[in-house]
Amino acid sequence: MNNPRTTRKIVAAAILGAAVVGGTAAYAYPPNTSMTASVTSAPKPAGGSALSVTVSNSNPDCAIKLDVNEVKLTVAPGHPVSFTQMLDIKSERGRHSITVKTVDCKGLNKESAKTSFQLLKPHIDTKSSIKAGSKFTVTVKDFPPTGSFTVTATPAGGGAPIQWTATTNTKGLGKVKIQLPTKGTWSLVATAPGTTAAPVQILVK
Repeated sequence: MNNPRTTRKIVAAAILGAAVVGGTAAYAYPPNTSMTASVTSAPKPAGGSALSVTVSNSNPDCAIKLDVNEVKLTVAPGHPVSFTQMLDIKSERGRHSITVKTVDCKGLNKESAKTSFQLLKPHIDTKSSIKAGSKFTVTVKDFPPTGSFTVTATPAGGGAPIQWTATTNTKGLGKVKIQLPTKGTWSLVATAPGTTAAPVQILVK
């Protein structure tokens, strides 16, 4: 015959064990689904970069802390499970990383996610002045890799533009050698599908 006291201990232990298992399964939110972060970026006209950070599978009952370079921002509880937060950072180029973690969750619901992203700033590198009749190289950087790009030169004060086309390498770098026919100031612009570099001025002496 079972001892009633022993039976009560077994039941109590079983209930406690079920609570522990339930807490472990609820560690992620939603259960068994990890929180993730993704980043898209765009250069800002005045310098720096605008980041669009999308956080998915987050716990709305927790605050979410975002940490990237010099920027640290905390989103208060009550946010959607998946949401997008805009951030501005000073960097314009290079590889960076962002850490997203839950805070104020009282232990069991702590989660974190870290992801890296590449900042690109399409631009032109070339000389600021050249001698009339000489050829020179125009280099584009941070353009779409292995794609066609066009350099357009337009004389100041109007006149017909001149164009040259070339292809970037796997790192988004491309070069084209050009010659400008007349003296004066010219504006150079490099473009590719979905990409435009800021114009640069060159003086032909």
